[in-house]
Amino acid sequence: MSEEKHRGKTQKQWIEEAARQHTNLCLFGSVVAIMEGGNVHGGKAQAAAQQIINRCQTAMQTALRSYDEAAFEGQNFDGQ
Repeated sequence: MSEEKHRGKTQKQWIEEAARQHTNLCLFGSVVAIMEGGNVHGGKAQAAAQQIINRCQTAMQTALRSYDEAAFEGQNFDGQ
């Protein structure tokens, strides 16, 4: 792997960023699955669960954009 930089990061840094964002996607997806899986009961608890689901889905969208960018940059790295 080259130590050259592209957009301020080395190829290794882009790949590490992709790995971190993939981990975030898996984590937030797991939380959503738990919340949607019927593990929360009652009106107020269900409302709280929906808020958590909404926040996780927003975080997943952000993580996916970051993952896509980092994976692309890491795979197509030319140091320029």
